Amino acid sequence: MRRGIIHGLQVALAVALLASCGGGGGGGTGGPSILVSVSISPTSASVPIGTTQQFTAKVVGSSNSAVTWQVNGVANGNSTVGRISATGLYTAPAAIPSPATVTVKAVSQADTSKSASATVTVIGFSKATLNGRYSFLLAGDDVNGFFTGVGSFQADGKGNISGGFEDLNYGLGYMPKMTLTGTYTLGSDGRGTMTLTDSLGSHDYSLVMLSDSRGRFVEFNTSANGEGLLLKRDPSAFSAAAISGGYAFGLGGSDLAGDPASVVGRFTANGQGQLTEGAEDANLGGTITSNGSLTGTYAVDSSNGRGTATLTDASGTRNFVFHVVTQDTFFMVETDYPFPVLEGTVRRQQTTAFSDSSLDNDYAFLYSGITPAAYIATAGRMHSDGAGHLTNGVFDQNDSVNISANTPFTGASSVSSNGRGTATLSVGTSPLAFYMVSPSEAFVISEDPNVVASGTMLAQTGGPFDGTTASGNFGLLLFTSNTDTDQAGQVTLAGARNGGTLTGTEDVNDQGILTSEAAVSGAYTVSSNGRAEATFTNPSGTANLTFYMVSGSRLFVVSRDASAVTSGNVEKQF
Repeated sequence: MRRGIIHGLQVALAVALLASCGGGGGGGTGGPSILVSVSISPTSASVPIGTTQQFTAKVVGSSNSAVTWQVNGVANGNSTVGRISATGLYTAPAAIPSPATVTVKAVSQADTSKSASATVTVIGFSKATLNGRYSFLLAGDDVNGFFTGVGSFQADGKGNISGGFEDLNYGLGYMPKMTLTGTYTLGSDGRGTMTLTDSLGSHDYSLVMLSDSRGRFVEFNTSANGEGLLLKRDPSAFSAAAISGGYAFGLGGSDLAGDPASVVGRFTANGQGQLTEGAEDANLGGTITSNGSLTGTYAVDSSNGRGTATLTDASGTRNFVFHVVTQDTFFMVETDYPFPVLEGTVRRQQTTAFSDSSLDNDYAFLYSGITPAAYIATAGRMHSDGAGHLTNGVFDQNDSVNISANTPFTGASSVSSNGRGTATLSVGTSPLAFYMVSPSEAFVISEDPNVVASGTMLAQTGGPFDGTTASGNFGLLLFTSNTDTDQAGQVTLAGARNGGTLTGTEDVNDQGILTSEAAVSGAYTVSSNGRAEATFTNPSGTANLTFYMVSGSRLFVVSRDASAVTSGNVEKQF
């Protein structure tokens, strides 16, 4: 009897012990399991800013394998130390945190006292930033004259470019779908080099990446000047069916006579190869066509996203090749030789029916081109009330003969249902026509017969502005048209309430005279409307520039020196 009692006590004790450690199961009613353990893979990683790293957690000792992810003790992380998803995908922040090493932790949901950690060192840009499929648009000039190119390639994140092809229209003819290979480098500040090799030889470029999906570059050869834009591609858009809806476009280059030309417009793509409901405004060497009709056709190679198109207007039919970036964006180059030759960007319209009320915001704009006497560049800002009234306008214009700085203007506008708009300004280049992509974006053209110019208008956000609005690291690309000078680099803006300073490094191609790693510096003051006056010093001297803030992430630039008609973009990295 006593032995039975003792045996019963032993069984009860064993049951109690099993319950306290969860028995053979996980997370039983007796309490958390002391057998639960968590492991994480990898245990350390170096992750460039703005890019991702996948982590995997494994839970042993419980049927509940779920974990909660933290970064530096913050559930799911934040914009300063980086964010992590429920599946363990860590996204590094847009800037290197202080300190640069953070801790990623996986905490067991079955037993929150059990976890595993990994260290992440957030680094600047690297070769890994450029990884995937990209398309580029390029325009410039060499010993054979004006050239335009559009191409696509695969970057492997290790410095190699493969699987590329390029369409080039240059002074000796149109070269279709040339095979493209190459290499690239990328430093921690986003600056790097790119060499692309086609059947005509190897071409060197100075590159500045703004993120892993967007970059700008300039020719860095003694025999050519040019500027380009690089965007990451979405292969799911590689079909005629994906190209569907309304699209606006902005094109520039040369007309049939070889004179400067600007064309903006829109069309509707039906997803089956037809372009209808087209309209365009053109300034061909000073000859203006307003609201002309346009039709066309298109086709897309689903294997690589390369397409062909025809656009037909009153002057005849023009032939184009285009490379799809996304369903919303593609780059297009005319293939007719020797003239006309146009190149530019096509953007999907985000609104199906526009009206005067679509233009209801503060807007910044930048357009450039040529007059009978000189090159010209204009940047400015204005307010539109959505009822056809333009107020609080101011612009800076440089045609190397006359400098108009901080010039006030008013005006009137109207917008049609297809997104075509017109604007008449009280002073300056007028009239203007524009085609809206959305209430926040439009392609702009001058319809002044003495000014062949086109550009972009974007909604201003973030005002009222001061020196702190735009701060951090920015990529820049500037073009001086009258001296054929290209600049690409990175600058850091450090702002206070009324202004700030800039420092950085750039590469310069001054008509084939190449300068690498040039130090730049300067200072600027900012008005509440987003206009800023800046000095910009590099080894060539000091330039006086005006910035117009589109937002804290983008600035339009125009020079205030008669000796240099400079314009361009400054864009925040990540």
